[in-house]
Amino acid sequence: MSIFAILENIDISSETEIDEPPFLVEGNLQVISNSPEYEIEFSGVDNLGREISGYYKGSLITAN
Repeated sequence: MSIFAILENIDISSETEIDEPPFLVEGNLQVISNSPEYEIEFSGVDNLGREISGYYKGSLITAN
């Protein structure tokens, strides 16, 4: 199994310098299949305690 992420038009800012980029440490992911379009929605908390959420609706491609 492989897991990948596509980030587009992302603006991550922080008031403090950190050695590593923010990453999701806890959250929920919902995938709704309505072929040929999919809806993907997520929400969670990053390693700095900030709430993160996202939504995507569109087609997907297979990556090997």
